[in-house]
Amino acid sequence: MVVGGCDVGSATGKAMVLKDGEITSYVIIPSTIKPEVTARTAMDEALKKAGLASIEDLDYIVGTGYGRLKVPFANENVSEITCHARGAHWLCLTVRTVVDIGGQDCKVMSLDDKGKVMEFVMNDKCAAGTGRFFEAMARTLDCGLEGLSLLSLQAKSAATITSQYSVFAESEVITLVNEGVDLADIVAGLHNSIAGRLNSMVRK
Repeated sequence: MVVGGCDVGSATGKAMVLKDGEITSYVIIPSTIKPEVTARTAMDEALKKAGLASIEDLDYIVGTGYGRLKVPFANENVSEITCHARGAHWLCLTVRTVVDIGGQDCKVMSLDDKGKVMEFVMNDKCAAGTGRFFEAMARTLDCGLEGLSLLSLQAKSAATITSQYSVFAESEVITLVNEGVDLADIVAGLHNSIAGRLNSMVRK
């Protein structure tokens, strides 16, 4: 049996093809303005990598993610929370907690021994701690996403970032830059702030 999955997120589109329970191919592409286009492009690339001619070669397709209702070729739409849980359980049977830092929100899920979601918490009130937030910080500090990781590892004394909201956090970062605080320490402070927020979500 050959099946496919398509996850249309706010930042990236993902598609995967599995044959008899084994991953045949997968792709990750930047999301376009139109979810339908993102879904079609991602799935077409995954099919090509799997050596398949068309979507008709798939026995079943599931759409998920932020734009899951806009995956025109999906047989079924399933929430990303359920998909994360099933996927994590499929990869590792002992997983009981899943943390998802998405483009627009963060989620923490608690799973049972069958991979079913027992409960979850979600931060969708503010972009702080999401992929979009990291992208904004990378632009503000002119270092790129990979640069954020490299800078953080060079920190000597992480700066304190107190703002819980992305707009205020960005303003706080700019203030620290103007005060001459080392960029590595600022980035480490951002990571500590986000890790602390996620830790709080996990404990809930």
